[in-house]
Amino acid sequence: MVLISSSSITKDIYKGFINKNAKDKQLTSLVRIGSAFFILLSMILAFLKPAVIVTILSISWGAIASVFLGPFIWGLFNKKITRMGAIAGSVGGLGICIILFVVWGARMVPQAGSVGMLSSLALVPVFSLFGKKN
Repeated sequence: MVLISSSSITKDIYKGFINKNAKDKQLTSLVRIGSAFFILLSMILAFLKPAVIVTILSISWGAIASVFLGPFIWGLFNKKITRMGAIAGSVGGLGICIILFVVWGARMVPQAGSVGMLSSLALVPVFSLFGKKN
């Protein structure tokens, strides 16, 4: 999470909007500074509010799994899965997961991720019935 956060901010925001001509050496330095900042921020959060770290990780892994689980599993074991089914499973699983995060709040974060994953698994074969086989 630390490396992704610092590199995303450096490349996407700094190089993308602030300084489009930034050199690699400058970007490397900014990634290092960003990493130190996010490590420090993570340590502060872990000491002050450990439940925040658990919630953040639950949200991120629940959302990621909701996007990829259905298309990945069905794609491995069933040749009838279509592109439309994979997209519907990814978008639908993530959408349901995010809606449940918002509606249920922090107390039900793991359950929202689980429901999103199950939704993704259910949506892929249903929507594959309506898509063209590639």
